[in-house]
Amino acid sequence: MSRTVALLAVLGLVACGTTEEDGPPANRPVVHSTDTLASPPNGKNLFAPDSGSVAALRVDRTPEQAGDIFGLFYCGDGSPEDRFYLLVSADQGANWRYLAASNDEPNEDPQNNRPWFASLAQDTVGYAVHYAFYQINATSMRYNRIRLAHNAAGHVNGWSWEVQNHAGPAFEVDGSGAFYARLDLQEVIDGNGAHILIISGVDRPSTEEQARLVVARTVAGSKALAPVSTVDWVKVTNGAAGYDVLGAFWRNDDSDPAALIEFINQDVHMGQHNVDQSWAQLPADKSLHFFVGPYFYNDGSTAGQIHRWRLTAAGRNWSVDPAALGITVATGNAENRPMMGHAVATANSVWFAYGSPDTGLRIDRIDAAGVWKNSALPSPDPEPGANWYATISVGEDEDSAWGIWSRPRGPTYQRSGYFDGSTWRITDDTAAWRRNGTGDPVSWLHISGWRTGAGVMSYAYDTYGAATQKYHLQTISMAP
Repeated sequence: MSRTVALLAVLGLVACGTTEEDGPPANRPVVHSTDTLASPPNGKNLFAPDSGSVAALRVDRTPEQAGDIFGLFYCGDGSPEDRFYLLVSADQGANWRYLAASNDEPNEDPQNNRPWFASLAQDTVGYAVHYAFYQINATSMRYNRIRLAHNAAGHVNGWSWEVQNHAGPAFEVDGSGAFYARLDLQEVIDGNGAHILIISGVDRPSTEEQARLVVARTVAGSKALAPVSTVDWVKVTNGAAGYDVLGAFWRNDDSDPAALIEFINQDVHMGQHNVDQSWAQLPADKSLHFFVGPYFYNDGSTAGQIHRWRLTAAGRNWSVDPAALGITVATGNAENRPMMGHAVATANSVWFAYGSPDTGLRIDRIDAAGVWKNSALPSPDPEPGANWYATISVGEDEDSAWGIWSRPRGPTYQRSGYFDGSTWRITDDTAAWRRNGTGDPVSWLHISGWRTGAGVMSYAYDTYGAATQKYHLQTISMAP
């Protein structure tokens, strides 16, 4: 390691390798990769959500600022030195640094356990950052809110806690110990034009009920972007107390009366550990689109399907489209299961990336009329039989796209690419992903809100739970 790189690592600024495609400077995709991310300043382990379809990093949407990439992460092991740090890149993922809060750490939960399955969102009213997580054995989601600070150049140079450790929706996690209550928090606009928060999750009320897709929204008015307690979160469909159960999966013939649809003795491997979920709002008609399905490939199962829901806006509430009530997007075959990617929205469409065991990596689309279009963008990797990890972003022109993807079964490789409207320009990044020597990273946490690039954060699977967790970060964007 050079003296300069060593100094940057000590300062929490991580120097990264960069690979570039040939081409004119103004039209050249650039790949930045960091492997391994430097340890936090407190010397503790950084814990990212054990998920893949949820965004752990976001692009700052604060007006007239520089649009830095940031994520909020717990770093610790239950000791007094534990801290939350904001991980920030001011140069499209080329370098990363840790920022500590300017005020106290959040009030600790009596159980003193680290957050699991966190999710963060930034609203477009006051541009606060909303952060939700579950702790082991917790009885409800915990809601927090922070504020970003910027320097004269518009880059994020600090942050502070605004509210800490408020109770959110009381999703049922008795059957999972809250280990696997996967959360996805976002700001949306309802049919009346109000900006509110919606959070979905995968919970598990009992050991017999494998998993449920659940969702809640904040109430209108002053609590819409500043919820205080569980009662400030209500059903998306009618505003009643509690939350909606969009779907429930059972290993037997029991019943969940709260579920809008049940999968009885079907998809029996769709337990909360090996599934994931993602959703997006279509701005054109304010409809909501939810997806749930298999994610982890390493449990030895080929079972499982990807399902989708469409909810249409009606004032403050949304109604479920009966033509898209848990319907199947993809299914497995005798050798492989489908693999969840994630959903992203542009002005007129919601796009969903996922792995099909028969047709490879897929990018489908739903328009404002609810019409589903298969392979709306050509696949950058149509090889059948692979359990793909993938992250994408789609440009505002709804014709260009960025992607990073991995094939985790032999032969394994990692790639990235840029779609210019007609052709994918692809690079092989396999060597960059393997510099830490611990195997292929998994659990892909994508960067949300980026229209001119794509990025992913992943941990090296062989190091999960180790004393020092190793993380890979990678981005692809256009050269400035």
